[in-house]
Amino acid sequence: MKDGTEAEFPCPDIAKTYRAIMGGVDLADQMSGLYDINRKSNKWWKKVFYRGMMMAAVNTWVIYSELNRKKPAFLPVLVEIAESLSEKGKESTAYKRSRRSGRSSNRYKSMTNVGDHLLI
Repeated sequence: MKDGTEAEFPCPDIAKTYRAIMGGVDLADQMSGLYDINRKSNKWWKKVFYRGMMMAAVNTWVIYSELNRKKPAFLPVLVEIAESLSEKGKESTAYKRSRRSGRSSNRYKSMTNVGDHLLI
């Protein structure tokens, strides 16, 4: 109080719960802030995408750490995730040539490479 006396008040349950689970949110923010993957862009959706990817990587690291009861360094896990995603992307977007002989039309050429631009 202003006069120097102390008064005791019960702590609300919501404050106790918040304090108990806030550490996980702080850890996730700290881990995602270690390696900034946000690229300079004016597109808001790209920033949201990169933030979501980093949150997924942090969650992967946390789940892996809890399952194996050891905490590996975050950077090797992040690099492994990035490499596996890029390899999977290369496999799914490989250009496949047709086995037809002869000259193909422009319409056929444009249809054969459509898979490189579509989401799976």
